[in-house]
Parts: sequence; structure tokens; C-alpha cells
Amino acid sequence: MSILVQNATIVTMDAKNSIYHQAAVAISGNKISKIYQEPYPQEKFDTIIDAKGQVLLPGFINVHTHGLGVLLRGRSAAFWGNPARHADIAHFTGPLTADTALLFAQLFLCELLRSGCTTFVDSSDYGDSMAQAVDDGGLRAMIAGTNIKEDNPAMGQEKLQQSKDFIRKWQAKNDRIQPMLHAEAASSCSPALWQELAQLAKDKNIFITTHLAQSTEELALMKEKYGQNCVSYLADCGVINGHFLGVDGIHLTEEDLDLLADRAASLAFNPAANALHGQMPPIAPALSKGIASGLGTDSLSGDMFKALRHALTSWRMREHTADAPQPEEVFPLANSLAAKALGKEKEIGSIEEGKLADCILVDFQAPNLLPLYPDKYQAQLTHFGMASNVQTVIIDGKIIMRNRIIQTIDEKAVMQEAQKLYAAQKGGFSHE
Repeated sequence: MSILVQNATIVTMDAKNSIYHQAAVAISGNKISKIYQEPYPQEKFDTIIDAKGQVLLPGFINVHTHGLGVLLRGRSAAFWGNPARHADIAHFTGPLTADTALLFAQLFLCELLRSGCTTFVDSSDYGDSMAQAVDDGGLRAMIAGTNIKEDNPAMGQEKLQQSKDFIRKWQAKNDRIQPMLHAEAASSCSPALWQELAQLAKDKNIFITTHLAQSTEELALMKEKYGQNCVSYLADCGVINGHFLGVDGIHLTEEDLDLLADRAASLAFNPAANALHGQMPPIAPALSKGIASGLGTDSLSGDMFKALRHALTSWRMREHTADAPQPEEVFPLANSLAAKALGKEKEIGSIEEGKLADCILVDFQAPNLLPLYPDKYQAQLTHFGMASNVQTVIIDGKIIMRNRIIQTIDEKAVMQEAQKLYAAQKGGFSHE
């Protein structure tokens, strides 16, 4: 399939931060084959999109989600990040059937697509359902088969086997889906299990991700159980390397950041979710150490515009500055820098010839984005952008949403059935 997007302003997010006006992008198969400034090519294309008044951008990359958190909307969003409430969360969300989890995964994907997200990282105990939704929906994702934890040795080995089965099923099935390993926290696994996970990740060339120094309760638990902090413990277990993605990092020390940087690890920040608990992630300190980092939305909405705004404000508040960083420093955390955090900077994160065709069209002829100071597209989207401005989403060279109509998911049917099931459970899925 070939696509030509013409008459667009292209914000490439390449190394030079190039912006092209009245330009065109040709897509052949699943890759960007050519970027044109006028005149446009004369050859035939299967689909031509006239993008007049619109800006072509790399799709957003959401580096940390728990997509089935949609089940908690309206009653317990503020529970997330509070360890004392985890039992309550489990009461609301489990157990689910695979089919029900698939339905709510589809609901989450609709939200991601409508806000311009083309790649995301997700973990839950229903990895198969999420992977199936991604396979059918056409997105790109890194997915954990289950949340690994070790309340006892038998549980740890059961979770490990579930993860192995998931990797075996999905690793070679679809280039858009990359299995990974996810543990709840550093304290969730013994040194022996962490070492097994590290070896498995190395053997399969996949990422390990876990919540890292997320709360003072976690730090105290680590000191009590292992006499170490999270980062040094995981480093001793062989986990901290170029395939490690630490999440949140609210209480990371400078020594922690130095170790993460030395081992080429990555970080995922969730500023909007953190703000619910009065927390501010260490974005500036991490970037100053050269740590590859990106933005996630955690268990809230999948809206990366909100994540960008919270990143800007929390960064300034933590560093006590009024005008630094500028939005242009924050915006790459949702695309080019996020791609680097996932080890995918050669594939996605910018509009460049030869890269995968993951891109979005944003309508700038909208009241919330006008008037526009010349070439301040990144600033305008960071300050004022909304999911409703995203018109078209292309992933892997396929049009997944056009003119705000999702092509791969029956959005209306999914919404209706999801609400029906939720209501039948009296507002939640429980163990009872």
C-alpha cells in the first residue's frame, strides 16, 4: 500500500528539528519512503491525503500505561500510587475473563488513538488480551504477559512461566508487538527471581520494566528486606542495563541516577499521575545525566497532551524556575526521546526517510491552537493541544484513524458493551 500526505506542515522531530512547509510525505509499505518539498511526485498512490491546514508529526509514544485501569474510572483513580490501597484496587479489578479484558483493552486503545498515540508500553495480568487488542487494532506496543511478583516461591515461578509462555506466543507473531517483562516493584521479587528475569530478558533481547523508588513506603520496605535501595539492589541482581526501563523514580538519588546513566538504563515519567499525589518526577536531573527518558500516562487517561503539560509544569516546579524548560525541550519526551528510551530511535519517534510510518495529522485550524506564532508548533501543542485536534493516525503504513473515525475498532460497539458489562458488575469487578 502507498500513501501520499500532501500540503502539510511537517514537524519532523529529527536531530536538526527540521520543519517543512507545504510539504509531502510518501509512504511505501510500512516505511516513509520520501519527504518532498514542492513540486510533489507525479507517480500514482493508493491513497492521497490532503493535509492543508494540518501538521504532520511523529506519533506519540506512551512509555508507561496500565490500560485496564479504565475499569477504575469514576471511583478510585486517586488510589494509584498509594500502596495502602492496592488491596482495594484488586477488589475492584479482579478477576476478569480474557474476553472482558479484551473489551476494556479495546476501549483503552480507542482513547490512545484519538489522542495521537501510536506506540505504548503496557503491563497487567491480562497481557494476552492486550496483545490481541493491539494485534487487531493496528497499534505498536511493548506488552508484559503478567505482573510478576513473588509473595511465595511458587507464585514467582508461576508468574515466570506465564511470562515465558507469553513471550513464546507473541515475540515472532507480529512486528508491532514486542513482549517484555514487568514486575510490580524492586521489592516484589527475590534476588534469585530477579536474576532469572535478567537472564531471560538477555536471552530474548527484551526489556524489563518496574516501578522504581516510587514511594517512601517502598524505600522503607527495601531497607527492611534487603538493606539496600531499589537501584543498587536491582543492579546487584544484574537487572540495570540498556534493556531496563524504570518507572516514576520519584525518590531517586543522585547516586541512583549516576548508576542508571552508567548502565545505559531508561526512565519512564508519569507526571500527570504523580500530580494526583503531590509528587514531581526528577525529569531535569535524569536528562542532565543523559538518561533516555519518556512520558507515560500510567493508569489515568491515555492523553499525551495532558502528560506534556504536566511534564512542563512539574519540571518547573521541582526546579523552582518560571520559564525553564521551554516547551520545545519537553515535547521530545513524547516522541524522539521516548523512542530512544525504548531502544527504538532508529525505527520511530521522528519523520525521516527510511523510518517506520507512524505519524499523526493535527488540525491547527482550531480555536485552541490559533493564533500561531511562526513555527511554534511544539510549544502550541504542549500548552494548548487537545486530543480532539488529532484528525488522522497512520501506524506501520496503514491508516488506523481518518477524520477522527477509527478504522480498526468498532468504537461505538465497544463503548456500549463496556458500559453494559461495567453496570452489570455494579460498578466494579470483584473477587466475590
